[in-house]
Amino acid sequence: MNSHANNYNYLYLEPGYYARFNKDVGNSQLEIYRPNTKTWVAENNPKMIRRFNQDGSQISYQEFLEHNNEKNNPSFVSKT
Repeated sequence: MNSHANNYNYLYLEPGYYARFNKDVGNSQLEIYRPNTKTWVAENNPKMIRRFNQDGSQISYQEFLEHNNEKNNPSFVSKT
């Protein structure tokens, strides 16, 4: 496993919506995964942050990788 990945908690909301935040409380900016570019982007939309906080399920880094390898959704459209 990527040692960098150990620094984050991962969240799953619904197909195509994944987030992570740093385990270091002082650096806990929520980041949203963009599958079309395979990048993490800082999320500043309070509604999206609230959705992940209320409805997101914590998953492991391995589960995140498995979801994105098996269920890559090219029709993903950002709601932000």
